[in-house]
Amino acid sequence: MDTVKLYEDLARYLDSGSEGSIIAVGAPMSPSLIKILMILFPEGEAEIALKLPFTNKTLSELKDIYPEKGDSIEKILDSMVKHGTVYTEQKPGSEKRYRLMPSVVGWAETPFWPGKENDTTRELAPHWKKYRNEAFGEELARNGMPVMRVIPVEESLRDRSEVLPFDMLKEIVENTSYRAVGHCPPGRSRPDTYRSRPRTRKRRRAYPGHRARTA
Repeated sequence: MDTVKLYEDLARYLDSGSEGSIIAVGAPMSPSLIKILMILFPEGEAEIALKLPFTNKTLSELKDIYPEKGDSIEKILDSMVKHGTVYTEQKPGSEKRYRLMPSVVGWAETPFWPGKENDTTRELAPHWKKYRNEAFGEELARNGMPVMRVIPVEESLRDRSEVLPFDMLKEIVENTSYRAVGHCPPGRSRPDTYRSRPRTRKRRRAYPGHRARTA
């Protein structure tokens, strides 16, 4: 398949979704989107993504979808997980499952979650800035409807919110079995976050603690 056509087809698929799936935020076609997809999806993985559902599928089901890949499909999917384009989960006693991630929550954010500067984030940042201006910003407010809304229930609700004491919050965190922390993608995807070294004194004041996070 022609390389440009491959990524254009992938862009259309990521924008419209697969049968039986609902995508809250799509990925409208634009020149910057194609460049983003070329970075996130190596050509072989882009071909897999074209048929990968947005709903969970077991490894056995996916082997039926990609019979030509045989047992190698698991290795390819695990590589896509590392690239932040595929989600995987495996519950005790069950088979591993995979699904293609949409733009939000998905590959628009995953490269920036670690908060670390690398070749991929530096390359992606300027393209994301252009893409927001070209098409993605409008997609986030498609039809005048924001991604998140407050829905009135037409009845009074008692506000039971309170500020938890530090000790109580510490106990809650310590009692959880799994925790994850991610950096805010909009801030990390700004091109000026990745200025050329050496970093200036002004740069360090603007981003306190940045060196410690990326060491």
